[in-house]
Amino acid sequence: MTTCGGFCYADTIGFRFWSFWKGECFMAAHRINTTTTLRIKVENGTTSGGLLKYATRSFGGINPELADEDFYAVGQGLAALQSHEVGDIQRLDTSTLATD
Repeated sequence: MTTCGGFCYADTIGFRFWSFWKGECFMAAHRINTTTTLRIKVENGTTSGGLLKYATRSFGGINPELADEDFYAVGQGLAALQSHEVGDIQRLDTSTLATD
């Protein structure tokens, strides 16, 4: 461990959290192996209480570098092909966090 002047961590009861006061640092984390999934929620009936139920259509293998505007446009295009009413277009980015 080294002393730093920025964000640091403290170890309390086995948990590590960000702190300014202890003066110990660890290496900066970055994302690797990012995958992106497009999810479209569609109405799929109602519950016994009368609330809407939803099903999710997932499309994986999407380039994580795709801008949000372009991602949304793709989602709208796929949503237009659905036979059920669309509730949401969602972007799910999943990454592994690593240090150098």
